[in-house]
Amino acid sequence: MQLRDRFDGLTVVVAADDAEALRALAHADAAYGTLPGGFAVHAPRLAWLQAPMAAPPVGYFSDELAAHPVVVTNMRGVYNDHIATHVLAFLLAFARGLPQHLADQRQHRYRPATVVKAHLADSRVLLVGAGGVGRQVARYLAPFGPKVVAVDAKPDRLSEGLAELHPPEALDEQLPLADFVVMTVPHTPATEGLMDRARLARMKPTAVLINIGRGMTVRLDDLVAALDAGELAGAGLDVLEQEPLPAGHPLWDMANVMITPHVAIQGPYLNERRYEVLAENCGVSWLVSTSFRWSTNDCGSELGRSLKRAEGGQQRRLSRPERPSGREAVTSPLDAVAPAAAPSSVALAAVAR
Repeated sequence: MQLRDRFDGLTVVVAADDAEALRALAHADAAYGTLPGGFAVHAPRLAWLQAPMAAPPVGYFSDELAAHPVVVTNMRGVYNDHIATHVLAFLLAFARGLPQHLADQRQHRYRPATVVKAHLADSRVLLVGAGGVGRQVARYLAPFGPKVVAVDAKPDRLSEGLAELHPPEALDEQLPLADFVVMTVPHTPATEGLMDRARLARMKPTAVLINIGRGMTVRLDDLVAALDAGELAGAGLDVLEQEPLPAGHPLWDMANVMITPHVAIQGPYLNERRYEVLAENCGVSWLVSTSFRWSTNDCGSELGRSLKRAEGGQQRRLSRPERPSGREAVTSPLDAVAPAAAPSSVALAAVAR
């Protein structure tokens, strides 16, 4: 295994199931994956947990994990360029009327007079969430000339391509101004159903909603109703409230809707990037210093703080448990080599439950 070869004295245990994971945790200083229930009493030395996802789903930060003095890090940033490219594909497709052209093609209709839907240079793009993905979207959009604004929990960090940054409370006043609304926020109790019928009705009837964040942030029944009522012009959806989308769902037959099956993260170099985050935290940060890359326990990740707060955990800077000399880590082959679309409900990434 690469980690063993890279770090002298590091023992890596690959757990095959929950029972083996719990046994291994008795001697582990670190773990990679999803901890099984009841892990706390088995993990007296555990100081660091590497989540295999950039945005761990609701439930990952269990009460047990939130109460444990373990530093949790995530895979933030490894998908930013791929997801931003997917957003750009949606934006360009709707701006040039491609959904209608594709519908015409399926019907063998040649209609060159179809009106272009939007001119990006004159458009306003609202990012709901200005984390790594949102900011990468803003950078990619800059050459096309739209005004890109965002609402975010940290409204004081303008970056390349962002013209304005507003607090979350400004969402309702920003929605009627936008030509495109791009959802990048994680799924938390606070963001579940964020785009409901009332908020969709605040959008321009010519506007397009794009969701590449989490499916549970957009109410699909409300979206169908809003599209039917002409309250917005279209939707590009890579994530859905229900996955897979049932074959009989009305969204499938809407000519102004583009659906991709949760593939925005896909692209080259993902395994290499995941490994480098893991190795950096294992080596430079964990074994040598106290500065983790993308720690959800400190200022490194607003996502982690919001998830821990949302799930009842108390956010704080965590001290590490005393541990004897020698390093041991529990990991698994699944998360080390599989794409993020692989099942996430696993015990230390060993066996799907």
